[in-house]
Amino acid sequence: VERDMGKLCEQPFVLFLLQFEPEYTTLSLSRQFNDTRAFLQQLALSLPSGYCLICKENVNSIGNRGLDFYEDILRLPNVLLADHRIRGVDLMAHAEAVATVSSTGALEANLLGKPSMILASHLEFSFLPDVLQVRNLMDLPALVRQAVRSLDEQARIAIRVRASKYREALKAISFQAPNTRPFRGTETTLPDGETDRAVDLLVDTFRM
Repeated sequence: VERDMGKLCEQPFVLFLLQFEPEYTTLSLSRQFNDTRAFLQQLALSLPSGYCLICKENVNSIGNRGLDFYEDILRLPNVLLADHRIRGVDLMAHAEAVATVSSTGALEANLLGKPSMILASHLEFSFLPDVLQVRNLMDLPALVRQAVRSLDEQARIAIRVRASKYREALKAISFQAPNTRPFRGTETTLPDGETDRAVDLLVDTFRM
């Protein structure tokens, strides 16, 4: 496990964000690619020469995967495992592109002006042009080349603008539910005003 950001950033890399498993989005929305270990191996083999693949574990998955999982992916010469205590956003800032099964890390990468790749076929943000969907492993090398292509600052700004518009549209139809059970919390009530907002949004949905 590498803790030194300097060493992690010594060469260009694609960041793969591991997800909590078992999880609905991983096992249901990405059924054809739910063998994360096998996909990581294919992704590492698809990288252009001189690139490495950095994997970062989800904090909530510490202890869920067997040691053999990490040993298998680290046998590949161009794969590094980042310390889980390093913030994902800090790694994203230095990555050429971000890959994930189905997490919002793909959207967060776009907000930073980075292209991303996903395996899930029915994510709410998969329509964004800078979120590249892996439909077939045969197409993976071409998708990786597209994701890591050289982009000027204007192109990166355009990626951020598109992702920001989506985020603002999502906020307009959302309500806050921090620390509640869907987010592995313990709260059973919503903050002041959020219950009314949730009901209003539900009524609007039925009207539509």
